[in-house]
Amino acid sequence: MTNQEDYSKRLDHAGKSSKTSNTRAILGGMFLGAAIGTTLGILFAPYSGNKTREKIASGAKEMADDLKKRMNDEVQFIQAKVDKMMDRTEAKVEAATNGIKEKLESYKVAKN
Repeated sequence: MTNQEDYSKRLDHAGKSSKTSNTRAILGGMFLGAAIGTTLGILFAPYSGNKTREKIASGAKEMADDLKKRMNDEVQFIQAKVDKMMDRTEAKVEAATNGIKEKLESYKVAKN
């Protein structure tokens, strides 16, 4: 093995080691930040745990009710559109049927 090859392998190994330690530092920082944030959140929370859970549950229920109302509104809007399209389609089918009947009648009259 030449000195150049040995030097290249050392650089590759050093790069991998550096990447691994950077990843560990980032993950460690994230976990430390999460732990500090959780601790500060508990220490400075304006309400007790029960009150906080009640507020979260109440907020979630309000969001679910709002979502349900919006979905019902959308369903009604779509249903109105479908009904309108059905009315138009029925009118067009009826007009086409009447046109065919008239042509058949005129054909019968012309044939006789």
